[in-house]
Amino acid sequence: MLAALFLTFSSASTQQHTWLSNPQLSSLILSLVYLYIWRIFFSTKTKLLIDYVVFAILLSLSVQVALQSVVVLGSVLLASLYKMLKNKTWKIFSLKIFLIIIGVFSIGISSMLLTEFLMWSRGILNFSSLNLADHQIGFFSAINQIALKYFEITKYYLAAEENWLFLFICFMIIGLGIKKISKRTLLWACLFLFAPLWLLLWHYRDPNHTFIGVELVIYLLLAKGFLELSKLSLWSKIITYVFVFIFIILQLSSLHKAHINRTTIYGIQKGAFLSEQLALIKQTYLIADGECFSFSSLTSPYMINTTWSYLYNCFGNELGQRPFFIGMSQVGYPGEGLLPEAVVAENLHFSIIEPDTTLSVAQINDFLTQQTYLAGPVIKEWDFGTLKLQLR
Repeated sequence: MLAALFLTFSSASTQQHTWLSNPQLSSLILSLVYLYIWRIFFSTKTKLLIDYVVFAILLSLSVQVALQSVVVLGSVLLASLYKMLKNKTWKIFSLKIFLIIIGVFSIGISSMLLTEFLMWSRGILNFSSLNLADHQIGFFSAINQIALKYFEITKYYLAAEENWLFLFICFMIIGLGIKKISKRTLLWACLFLFAPLWLLLWHYRDPNHTFIGVELVIYLLLAKGFLELSKLSLWSKIITYVFVFIFIILQLSSLHKAHINRTTIYGIQKGAFLSEQLALIKQTYLIADGECFSFSSLTSPYMINTTWSYLYNCFGNELGQRPFFIGMSQVGYPGEGLLPEAVVAENLHFSIIEPDTTLSVAQINDFLTQQTYLAGPVIKEWDFGTLKLQLR
């Protein structure tokens, strides 16, 4: 209950769950996955067939909602190794159970594999677009970067980015909690905490959503430490209440600061808030003043106009005017058919540029060159957060 209280007021958790993207589902699903990892690999209780089926379903769902959750497969392998060593045999499942897990998991991710194949066949997903070479760093450099990243997100979860004394006290309290749990439980917690390691060591990337779920274990360990501290004496109980209160106040302060600065720990495209997107759209209608206009969008994923299709359709239905979209055909993508598509620009043409995340320089330059060829040079430019709007 104490960990749930921390999660309720957590600045990171609040930002995560107001982020309009699929990885925010990971926190719930991953916690259930690790519950079943405990049940199947660590618990001594008798397992039913339904336990293995539910485990495979949850495992496939975790990868479906966000590809970075593939890191959980490393935890499954290590949990399997633990059970092999404990039972002193390589056979931890019957062939029937093993085939059921593999079969259910394969069915669960089949639609995702099909989607990836379609993206690959259409040229949207390929080795050049993945920019794999940009993420290859040396082993020791990766270790250093990963350690710094863990330290950074831990500070954020504890709302102690600048309060080093409070951060030190939290670490001491977490250490007190760790001393009071079994080695088996600590191993399970480490599987959860360090799941991203095996992936980041060979392909280092630093988006914070790779670490979604880690906050659950941190808050559980912190809560355990607080409970152990409260048992020492009456004064320790009072100190515990004071620090819990301070923790909540710091979390609210961190959230307020993020709101004022328009920053978020999870959004990949920093500063691209819904409010800025709506302000940009209002600006295009204000400039058009009833005239027909067209637009193109530089998006990530590249060429997929889903965000702007939905938003412009919503505004267009309200105002009775929808702009023409010029770009790759959106047939087969979410938002298909919401906007009329054209190949020739209207007299008023806008270029919408989202903040870069994974696009190559070649893709960005290609888009800008096409826009100049399509509608001429930039007449005026506006910034909405990190979004850019160009009038051509």
